[in-house]
Amino acid sequence: MNGSSRVPDPWADEHSGTRTLDLALGVLVGLRRCDAKEAFSELVDVSTRRGLSPFALGRAVVAAAGGHPVLDSDAAAAVADEWGELFVDTKVSS
Repeated sequence: MNGSSRVPDPWADEHSGTRTLDLALGVLVGLRRCDAKEAFSELVDVSTRRGLSPFALGRAVVAAAGGHPVLDSDAAAAVADEWGELFVDTKVSS
């Protein structure tokens, strides 16, 4: 142990974008009752139409599902517009 009491950030590595995208797909599969291929196609379609990175949109989906604020206002708006009704127990705002 290096004496630091700081907990390492599990998302701060080279795989964090892929991991977040996988989580976002899991959220969409669970909420929309679709398969992973459909969830991926939908996420990529929305990100393309909105001019967003799929990774930024994925982060926003994961944050919204967890009830956390979405820091990217464009991604927050996309999530609210596209999937807001799926997050009935979660506030999704832009």
